[in-house]
Amino acid sequence: MKYFLFSILFILSCDTPIINPNPDPEDCYGYEGGSAFIDDCGICVEGFTGLEENYLKDCSGECNGSLTEDECGVCDGDNSSCSDCLGIPNGNAILDCNNECNGIATEDDCGVCNGDNSSCSDCLGIPNGTAEFDCAGICNGNAVIDCLGVCNGLSILDECGICNGDNSTCSDCLGIINGNAILDDCGICNGDNSSCLDCAGIPNGNSVVDQCGVCNGNNSSCSDCLGIPNGTAEFDCAGICNGDALLDCLGVCNGLSILDECGICNGDNSTCSDCLGIPNGTAEIDCEGVCGGDAIVDCTGLCGGNAGGDECQSLCDACSLPFNSIYITDSSELWFNINQNIHGFQFDLYGIEIVNINSVNLQLSNFSIEFENGTDFSRILAYSSTGNYIQSGCGILISLEYNGEITAFSDIIFGTNFGQQIDILEYICND
Repeated sequence: MKYFLFSILFILSCDTPIINPNPDPEDCYGYEGGSAFIDDCGICVEGFTGLEENYLKDCSGECNGSLTEDECGVCDGDNSSCSDCLGIPNGNAILDCNNECNGIATEDDCGVCNGDNSSCSDCLGIPNGTAEFDCAGICNGNAVIDCLGVCNGLSILDECGICNGDNSTCSDCLGIINGNAILDDCGICNGDNSSCLDCAGIPNGNSVVDQCGVCNGNNSSCSDCLGIPNGTAEFDCAGICNGDALLDCLGVCNGLSILDECGICNGDNSTCSDCLGIPNGTAEIDCEGVCGGDAIVDCTGLCGGNAGGDECQSLCDACSLPFNSIYITDSSELWFNINQNIHGFQFDLYGIEIVNINSVNLQLSNFSIEFENGTDFSRILAYSSTGNYIQSGCGILISLEYNGEITAFSDIIFGTNFGQQIDILEYICND
């Protein structure tokens, strides 16, 4: 069988020679690709050598050294570091409490060698127990000495540490035991000294405010020319204290020039007279040329006309309003002229009680319109829960039915998208 295998190997080796094109280097033991290497002592170790790395080193790390570890694991030791009291390395013999090797003496519960526990027993004989004789001589009794030194006496310390005290010696000004409240300089408990400060800010000080309001002053800062504090006497233009000489409108002392009713020095009142010749009068020439007349130009430009159908003749319709303004007509219609889309509005009316609101604007068909009458005012609220809005422009929003007379229009809120508020003014008719 061995011959047969050898023949096969020989044939294979002759017919198909195996050539390694990149042979691995040999290790120190002569093996190609082997892992043997030279250690610190110059010996080829590991791999197929069967030798461990640095096996020639002694315990001190010296190659071919002679030092060895003792039984305690100490290099070049004498076994003393782990010997027991009999000198046996790693032995279990120990010294007893009398310092005798392998002796039998032991400490009692009090820590006394060969003791009987008596040195630390309490009055009940329990080692390290807590029982004591009370002041009446009873073991583990409950009689105690009071603060006057009387056994089982009734005297006690108060919270201030005073025997039979009433806690007053450590109570603050509020009566709180061991509290921190104190009297201020004004005698006020927990005060801030403000109740007795003088004008200079000094508690219980004697500084006072003079008649001119000056702390520690002498009244001179507000005295008139007669020396009277807060007096009205002044030097006139002639230099006389409390004199009656005056400057006229031209700056002349005791001069004769005066202001007319229009505020013009030596004037004749003509600069501020109305068309009737009355200084500061209100008469004006109307559109018909009549002084004090009541003819006005209506919204069509006609003098004395009544275009518009409303008591405010200057308005022909809602589109005549200024931008971003609203107006309630004498027929109770709410006109608007707003240059942004309206997503909701709210305002308050004073002096009336709302009976009904009519939605005149078709775009309000998807709006909720509510009103509430209060004691002082009535509030109107319109909004859309579906995102609808009234397009920017002009026209009539609603028509009101109410009792009373509108005296005020306030808290006007018109909102556009994203909660933005439009600045809206109530149009005031000046016709």
